[in-house]
Amino acid sequence: MLFAHGFNDWNVMPDNSTRMWDALKKINKSSKIYMSQGGHGAPPPADIQNKWWAHYLYGVDNGVENLPRAMIVQSTATVAGGGRGARSAHLPPTSRSRARSRSSSSWPRVATASGRSPS
Repeated sequence: MLFAHGFNDWNVMPDNSTRMWDALKKINKSSKIYMSQGGHGAPPPADIQNKWWAHYLYGVDNGVENLPRAMIVQSTATVAGGGRGARSAHLPPTSRSRARSRSSSSWPRVATASGRSPS
């Protein structure tokens, strides 16, 4: 099973997906997870999807089973093959990526699950 989720999915919170993943990986040793910066329905890059389907539907020996168990796309990463959460190298930075370059003191305070702001 290839499990995919976007960190920016406000329909299904990432916490729910990580709990499902924790249970799934115990019962399916060949399963993999792809987490991106996308939103709801954020798929893995097309090259990973194509290899996955070719291997598991048609028996193509393409090495997809050797991919890392967990593939996590960081906010600053550029993903080969595209997909939501990926940025093309030739596009200018977005206002969100420019905001990331500011010092952390200019970021708004965010409360944790306990209700306290992280220090």
